[in-house]
Amino acid sequence: MQKHSWKSRFSSKKSAKWFQKRIIAVAGKPFPGSSIVDDETQMEFCSNHIRSSKYTLLTFWVLNPFEQFRRMANFTYLMMAVVQMFLPEPPVSPMTTIFPLAFVVIVSMVKQGYEDFLRHRNDNTINKADVKIVRKGRIAYIQSENIQVGDIVMVKNNEEFPCDLLILSTSSVKGKCYVMTAN
Repeated sequence: MQKHSWKSRFSSKKSAKWFQKRIIAVAGKPFPGSSIVDDETQMEFCSNHIRSSKYTLLTFWVLNPFEQFRRMANFTYLMMAVVQMFLPEPPVSPMTTIFPLAFVVIVSMVKQGYEDFLRHRNDNTINKADVKIVRKGRIAYIQSENIQVGDIVMVKNNEEFPCDLLILSTSSVKGKCYVMTAN
């Protein structure tokens, strides 16, 4: 049994670089002859769930202060406050350093927390958007986070789609399709 690095835990269950062949079910049906599967075949793929936010409710209280004190100015003020607290007779009160530092850190935490809340809300909107797909020969509406590798997605003119797609057909007479990647 091979040992894999810690990074493998954060990639798809079976990363493409470890496998030479893949079996992809199209419209919910596997290809004929795909019943012969060996160890070199990738069968599991990552989900289409989008997560662009930095924090969860629990990690915010650990990671955000760490990010705050990685900034040189905040770290310098923190070290000055610590040194002033241990001096027998400091030239100025340590509170003259602690209060401005606390104000800056708290305001930055509130700002970053609000921005991350907006990211969570936007991710949820994208993940819950209805998408028209073809599965087992029928048109179905599913949430975009439930799109699987091999699903045929129907996209109309000027619609957004939340995944990487291979264009199979267009409604254009010349067969052209224009895709704008900025949203």
